[in-house]
Amino acid sequence: MLLRFGGYQLGVGAALPALLLDDEEAVAVAVSLHCAVLTGLTGIEETAVRALAKLEQVLPSRLRHRVRTVQSTVVPMGGTTQPVDTGVLRTAATAVRDHQRLRAAYRGHDGTETRRVLKPHKVVHSARR
Repeated sequence: MLLRFGGYQLGVGAALPALLLDDEEAVAVAVSLHCAVLTGLTGIEETAVRALAKLEQVLPSRLRHRVRTVQSTVVPMGGTTQPVDTGVLRTAATAVRDHQRLRAAYRGHDGTETRRVLKPHKVVHSARR
């Protein structure tokens, strides 16, 4: 929908408009998508790969070269981790944003199950987790 004094506003269900990025923003988005593939978030890897492929198709060759240079030199830190479910991440992030408590159950190294009520403050990314 066009606005009276210029610009537009998306209505519910509308398609996204074209995204205009300067060179640095385009490189940052491409590198971020590449890193998203490496994070171990389940359900996001394939989507990030598809978005990155679309972005790389429209990047000028000079930017594509910069993106590939960074991609080829950035590697995840050693160690293996289990994938992180995006639903769990979304639930935790929502609880942080809305100042809600979470109930969690987990198994300790000895196999015993523990239940806790958590007051999450932030979601922290560390060592691919």
